Amino acid sequence: MLNSDRFFAICHVGEPSGENRGIAPPPEIQEPRLGFSNVLVDNDGILRRYILSMDVPSTSNCPAAWSFGFQLALHYLKEEGIIPLFKQGNWHLGDVVFPRLMPYSGGYQKADTWGNQVLLNYSSYRSPNQITDIVSLEDVLTDKVTPEQIKDRIIIIGVITPTSSDHFRTPYSEKLPPSEQYTPGAIIHAQMVNQILNAVLDKKPLLSTIPLWGEILWIWSWSCIGGIFAKRIPSLFLLLSTSFITIVFIYGVCFIVFIQGFWLPLVPSSLTFLITTGCLIIIYQYKSQPQLQPQLF
Repeated sequence: MLNSDRFFAICHVGEPSGENRGIAPPPEIQEPRLGFSNVLVDNDGILRRYILSMDVPSTSNCPAAWSFGFQLALHYLKEEGIIPLFKQGNWHLGDVVFPRLMPYSGGYQKADTWGNQVLLNYSSYRSPNQITDIVSLEDVLTDKVTPEQIKDRIIIIGVITPTSSDHFRTPYSEKLPPSEQYTPGAIIHAQMVNQILNAVLDKKPLLSTIPLWGEILWIWSWSCIGGIFAKRIPSLFLLLSTSFITIVFIYGVCFIVFIQGFWLPLVPSSLTFLITTGCLIIIYQYKSQPQLQPQLF
């Protein structure tokens, strides 16, 4: 099995500084069948992005330039006649482009975007762990796993026990009980494999962001709308009601667009709308008050 072109192993790429040389792969596995396990966790401890590929430091014990999940998906798609193409800084699989995450993409500001990163679009389950069937080694050894369960499927072998250090918090974590808040690395790679295959084979939308100028225009537009409302609506009660409806509308638009695969800045646009509206209300109220004229005695 170790010599099969369908068997892939994992390793961990070291740091460019050379202080941490990473974790070497099994010596029996050749480089074309290796994938790295490196991931990037955001400052709040949540895993929202996935590294597809990177330039490997010469000092690294792990020579893999492609991530484990990306390797598995590419091998599967190769059987479908789909070959990866890298151009203009993005990976192309068939007619699907995987937009590279930039330092100012979406909610990120000056993000560390080394390598080729994409946003993780977790499948819509109660927990990320529910994306696939999980069987134990004991089930395999005791013949409890049927051939139909593994036929034509990608099999990821990994440790998912809570004692493992290869666990990560996801956007789902806050709504889950403490025992389920950390997702095993094997499941994270399964999520990415599923995301790639769904995008290429089933044409499901990828999660991407609009350009920086588009975000600025979106936020500025809602600031202008807030100013227009404050100037044109004379009744304070009507203005407050309209503002509430507008915030709900912004949320609805952002949610619908998110389902279609695009991230729009919800919080900044809502805040600029409310701040502009509130400031202009105060200004207009101040100007409408009668001014005291100085009197001579």
